[in-house]
Amino acid sequence: MKRIAHVCFGLFFVVGASGILFEVENLALLSLIYSLIGGALLALNRAEARRETPDSISVLVKPLGAVLLMFGIYDVLSLLPAIFEMKTLEHPLPKDVVEKTIWLFLGGVLCFWVGFFLNFGRAVANSIALNAARGFSFDPVAIVQVSKGYLALALALYLLAVWTAGYATPVQAALDMTEFRRKAFSLGATTAIATFMVFALMIPKTLFFAFLANAKHRFERTEWRFWILFFALEAAIWLSFGIRGQFVITGFFVVVTWYHRHRKIPVLTIVSLGILLGGIVVALGELRDVIAMTPSERAALERARERLDLSWHDIAFGTMLKRIDAMHRFGEIVEGFSTIYSERDLLYGKGTLGDLIAYFPRQLLPFEKPYQTTYYFMEMFYPKILAIFSFEMSIFGEGYMNFGAAGTFVTLFVFGVFIRVLNELFREERLLQNSKFYFWYFLLFFPTFLLVNQGLTGGLPNFALTAVWGAIALGFLDRASSRFAASANVATSTSQP
Repeated sequence: MKRIAHVCFGLFFVVGASGILFEVENLALLSLIYSLIGGALLALNRAEARRETPDSISVLVKPLGAVLLMFGIYDVLSLLPAIFEMKTLEHPLPKDVVEKTIWLFLGGVLCFWVGFFLNFGRAVANSIALNAARGFSFDPVAIVQVSKGYLALALALYLLAVWTAGYATPVQAALDMTEFRRKAFSLGATTAIATFMVFALMIPKTLFFAFLANAKHRFERTEWRFWILFFALEAAIWLSFGIRGQFVITGFFVVVTWYHRHRKIPVLTIVSLGILLGGIVVALGELRDVIAMTPSERAALERARERLDLSWHDIAFGTMLKRIDAMHRFGEIVEGFSTIYSERDLLYGKGTLGDLIAYFPRQLLPFEKPYQTTYYFMEMFYPKILAIFSFEMSIFGEGYMNFGAAGTFVTLFVFGVFIRVLNELFREERLLQNSKFYFWYFLLFFPTFLLVNQGLTGGLPNFALTAVWGAIALGFLDRASSRFAASANVATSTSQP
């Protein structure tokens, strides 16, 4: 942890000095994020050293690490195009708006650390883990059996999603991936089908990495055949939707699992994997755009690129940054409420309520159901594409849309408490004593990323659904493990003279 803190301070000096040297004031201001992270990590390291059993797991592969990667890498990259006024930007932000956005970002991160260092989160985690059994370990045969059932369910739901979206075959859907994705995740019953398909695919993947994260665990060769088939089918499904994030999450899980098995982070491998995943993001994004366009639209795009004198790396970088846009959307919110809108136009919790009751049917509510915060953002800033796309505006933008700057700071404070709960829950001693903690550890990693990107209350319904699906899967796994254990005991007793 101390080494990571020193790296953060190094980045602070390098990025800050670059901003001063090249007279990019907002870049120098943004460099303060690394001093905030570095100072907080040093404080956390001192607090950890005073504990009776210090945790030796690197902070980078813990829930806190996921958040710090979002703050220190994702959010920084998201703001760089606006800071450098890149010509690939669809909506450039004025310099003063970028400055205000960065100050709000830094203030939110500071509030996050205040919430994180409160001992309330630690107390909550200890109470949750109080009754956890010790010495529980997954049965690999039971894992494969349960995963086969979930894979079959996922395939059935996928084919049903293809059919309800109006396509005869998955190939037709893949050739219209942008529209297929929109229909699958935004049209009534189809949305429920596609959402349940995502959860059904998530369970086997989580079980796979949770099992292998323990260095003592191994799959047999026959079991590996199933896992090769599973990941091939999963990749084909995500490709047909044009979804890129799942490939990134799988790559991240590979790195995390490697660390837990070998207790070292392979820097060269991570860099190579990052380049590969970045290439997938760019290639799939470009393919998705090309497929969605008519020949005349493609010709117009090429003319626009020639007029802007864009090189291939400009196009690749721009395509990748289109996916890393949450903080830029936050900047658009800051700009909007500084020019077009005022405090009277804030949602004052209406979007938060809409987020929290997103999965409640309108017919069961005694009042008119409000929309989610993201819907109001699109309605206010992108009304022409409201029914086509839904941009992510980050946890910062969610808080601001509802209660202004104060909402941003309070939201990040609560988020800090929440991440402290997860960080304490997945301490090394608990992971090694009970494999179920490894399962929850991997299962909740992806939703943690989403909470930073989509918002605390915006991602909470999915977070709760994830927990429900995880509890059901563990119930199936417990029963399957008991059956295999009983069969093994019978076989042992009958073989004895």
